[in-house]
Amino acid sequence: MQVKLAGDKLVIELSPIEKILALKKRLVIPIKSIVAVKYKRPRTRFRIRFPGTWIPFLVTAGTYYVKEGKSWEKEFWLAFRGARLVTLELENSPYKRIIVPGGEWVEDCIPSNVPRA
Repeated sequence: MQVKLAGDKLVIELSPIEKILALKKRLVIPIKSIVAVKYKRPRTRFRIRFPGTWIPFLVTAGTYYVKEGKSWEKEFWLAFRGARLVTLELENSPYKRIIVPGGEWVEDCIPSNVPRA
């Protein structure tokens, strides 16, 4: 996975194996849509995978729908066993959350005024 800034957008390019697992090439997120950055995995709840890959205790990748209240929210996961994850909370975006491996890109690409937890 490679993360870069392109103007006012955060672009997450997936590697070839990640593309196969997640059934997606890239994510393009407007920076203004990111409302919070959390350095942990979201709590586990009932979710439906569509499309994506889930191998128990090894990989969770792709688009998932999560029941929150009376509505279904869309999340993108790219989580491998043992990886330190970052959760991007979004607003006014097709995805409610994006959960991906963290790294230096978080501090390099996401403005410091975005709350972190």
